[in-house]
Amino acid sequence: MSSNEVNVASAALAIAVVALVIAAGQLLQQLFGTADGYRRCQRSVIGGWSKLVRRRFMWSSFRLEVRVTTPHFEICPLDKAQRLSMRIPSGISVDKDSTQRIAITGSDDSRRRTFSRAQSSPSASFEDDEDEDAVSWSLLLVALHNRQQLQLMNATQALYYFNSGVCSSQINPKQYASINPKNAILCVNPKTRSWDLMPPDVVRPVASTTLGTLISMAHRMGMVWVDLIPREGKLRAEGFGQSLSATLMRGMGIVVEYNVEPSLRPTHHQTIYSSLYVPSSDADKMACGIIPGNELMHTYDIHVRSGDHDPDTKLIAKALGVMGVGNPAIDAISQSVHHANSGHHWPAFVDLLGMWSDWLPFPETPINSVLSPVGHRIYTMGEAYEARVVWRWILQEQEAPSVFKQRVLQFYNAWALKEPRQFYGYYKLTGNALENRKSISFFKSMYDETTVYFSMLFGTKTPFYTDLVASHINANAHSLRRADEHVKAGTSRNDGRVGRNLWDTLFTERAFIYVDNIPEVVEFMRLRHDFSADVIEDAWWMLMLRAQCWEMGVDRIVQKSCVPSSYYNSPTRVYIL
Repeated sequence: MSSNEVNVASAALAIAVVALVIAAGQLLQQLFGTADGYRRCQRSVIGGWSKLVRRRFMWSSFRLEVRVTTPHFEICPLDKAQRLSMRIPSGISVDKDSTQRIAITGSDDSRRRTFSRAQSSPSASFEDDEDEDAVSWSLLLVALHNRQQLQLMNATQALYYFNSGVCSSQINPKQYASINPKNAILCVNPKTRSWDLMPPDVVRPVASTTLGTLISMAHRMGMVWVDLIPREGKLRAEGFGQSLSATLMRGMGIVVEYNVEPSLRPTHHQTIYSSLYVPSSDADKMACGIIPGNELMHTYDIHVRSGDHDPDTKLIAKALGVMGVGNPAIDAISQSVHHANSGHHWPAFVDLLGMWSDWLPFPETPINSVLSPVGHRIYTMGEAYEARVVWRWILQEQEAPSVFKQRVLQFYNAWALKEPRQFYGYYKLTGNALENRKSISFFKSMYDETTVYFSMLFGTKTPFYTDLVASHINANAHSLRRADEHVKAGTSRNDGRVGRNLWDTLFTERAFIYVDNIPEVVEFMRLRHDFSADVIEDAWWMLMLRAQCWEMGVDRIVQKSCVPSSYYNSPTRVYIL
């Protein structure tokens, strides 16, 4: 072969190789180009979650599929959160850590496993290190860590937090294993999604949750729902410099964005702490207009709020009817909303708050605030100081009271001796104050004593407690009308006979009427149970004491809400940008 032919062949071979390389490059470029969305999953967009982004080759279509893992927010009971959040050594791959639910506790381990950064101080702003490309759920995750770390801290740790300004305490949910299983915190359940299934309008990876969890999440973060019409995509909550707003997106449904206004963010540590609510499913229910039941007392959830009314008279009437309360009593309760003094609305029915629900505050912590299920200020006989003063005087005047009446009187005497200004005046444990711990323990111990009493009293006769509550409501639904009549006729008993003139004459007279109506309670109960009149009367006194202890230990925050009770725990899927 001549040299010319060799040169031609070499040139042809070189050209072929170059063409092959170019073709291969173009093929690879097209192949990697099929990995749609990969560039939208960078660290600047989703933070550390970018470590979990994967490209998988699809032989059937000869292309790459992008799979991205992002948080799915859930509410988990504390005992479950403890099992799912055992501390993982820092040397283990983060990828392996992120295959199960992770409790959002604010600890270094929890933040590492959820790829969440920590603030240098509680009031630090994210303005300097925020990225305009970042997803809003990364900021939401940081805010949840900060809030729930405060909720899980005991008073000593919280005081250290306020003084030092550094979140360094390591929270272990295991220490709360003995707490009511209804106590729950927000957790992250990592979900892996294919970018192929993302609608064209989605330009960044989304996190997810359910509508019910989103509603409770907003409440726990101190926000108020000002608009909530899911079918129209109208969702908006705001408060404490934060907001959640939503829209309907084609192919996705409800899509929410979380925003923080640094200029509005509270900077005083105690202000942040005082806005915390008890983290429990029962507290979440109350925020949604539900009076939660107590399994031990065989009570059940009662819905009191609809989309148009807070509270809803029809829902309350239905609940009372199911309990066995008579129509005259139901009518009297419904008509009470026309009374000039709104504090006396829903007489006897509002006593349910302290009788029906379980104890809410964490033990050994000062956090005792919950959102009231009723959107305007109401006063129960459990919190009216006139009631405890009147009932103490009545018990003191009785000859040879029973053992249980003596126990009620002993508690009143101990309370009056311990805190006379609080006993003889309007008093509530408010603001999650650190000094609340001893008082909460004082009321909790007596509350627990009433629990033991009722558990031993009715045993397997499960309707006894609910019938007792129903009989109380049935007998005292007319107490407001009768008190008004006595006051107008000049026959009220706020005449100093208890040792002093009390502030609210209506509450004072109603307290006397409650005791006057004990025979009606006994008569109602004797139709259903074979207990003696003395036993039923003792049970009523213990019921009143139970309601008073609950009301004294819980701080009900009034917040006008547009969240219907039916939306609590709604499974409707919601995506977070």
